[in-house]
Parts: sequence; C-alpha cells; structure tokens
Amino acid sequence: MENDDFFLVIVSGLESGAGLVSVRIIPQPLQQLTCRPSSSVTVTGIRGAHSRVYQLKEDR
Repeated sequence: MENDDFFLVIVSGLESGAGLVSVRIIPQPLQQLTCRPSSSVTVTGIRGAHSRVYQLKEDR
C-alpha cells in the first residue's frame, strides 16, 4: 500500500442496459482519497482523484 505499485480499480456499468462499461484506475489511492471509519469501508473523492478512466464498448 505504500509503494507506487498499489492501485484501486473501480469497474462500473456491468449491469445489463447500464451503458458503457467504465474502468477507473487510481494510483496511490490512500494518498488521494479520504477514508471514513465505519462498520464498512467508505471511500470518498474518487471522481476528483488523479486517475485513468477507460470506457469499453459492448460487443454485439
């Protein structure tokens, strides 16, 4: 988690009919995002983080 090889990858749009599949890759997420303690993990600031986003077209 403390080196440059740690990434957070978020994939969205996997549901049928949701549109394009989007893959967001955030390097060094613990340095960019805010975590709030709770009974589950909540991470905020994803859209504003330095990241790469890939949108995949659906094969028909």
